[in-house]
Amino acid sequence: MRVYISPSGQAYNKYAAGNTTEAEQCRRIGNACFAALLRSGVEVKISPPGMSTDDAVIDSNNYNPDYHICIHTNAISGDNSKPSAQGAVVFTSKKNIDSPVAYAVLDALNTLKGKKSLYGVRPNSLYEINRTTAKCIYIEAEFHDNAELALWIIDNAENIGEAIAEGICVGSRIKFVPKENEIEKYRRLAIEQGIIKGFEDGDYRWGEAVTRSQLCTILGRLGLLNE
Repeated sequence: MRVYISPSGQAYNKYAAGNTTEAEQCRRIGNACFAALLRSGVEVKISPPGMSTDDAVIDSNNYNPDYHICIHTNAISGDNSKPSAQGAVVFTSKKNIDSPVAYAVLDALNTLKGKKSLYGVRPNSLYEINRTTAKCIYIEAEFHDNAELALWIIDNAENIGEAIAEGICVGSRIKFVPKENEIEKYRRLAIEQGIIKGFEDGDYRWGEAVTRSQLCTILGRLGLLNE
């Protein structure tokens, strides 16, 4: 499957907190989504920073993807002194309204937030939805005109990108490969590099206590002990 990612370039949309913009945060989300899809074996391209919407549509159509994914964050109140709306909304064309990808993306974002959005999947005639030849999934990940929500987006940009990628994969029946957490990463590297193998009582098993002699052996193999 082939996917084109089009993060918002709307630098004029200021966040209610964090001294940042929609363009900056959606680029972070888009980059994380790109990496997650690539990791999961999906052929993927992302529009470069600074590319206009018109040019992104042309670039996407030339790439000929199955899905064109627009990544945005939302605003409604424009007044940070009052509670804003919250939750994700996913737009697509009327003919694509039953797309399993659209609903899977929304489900993944709801799971990440821990709260079901009131907005759901809706038909829309936005420019990229109408002009791209691929099925367009236009995501408004959360509202940025509320300080608390703006900070949530900033703190979770990578997680939002991961969630979008997972939804794309689930909706397309492709196995999603999650990002390794730090412990899993070091465990894999330790096994691959033989750092936790070869003690007198057999292989060192993950999660077991380490003796001082075993610790010295590990440090030596890491090159952290000098003669």
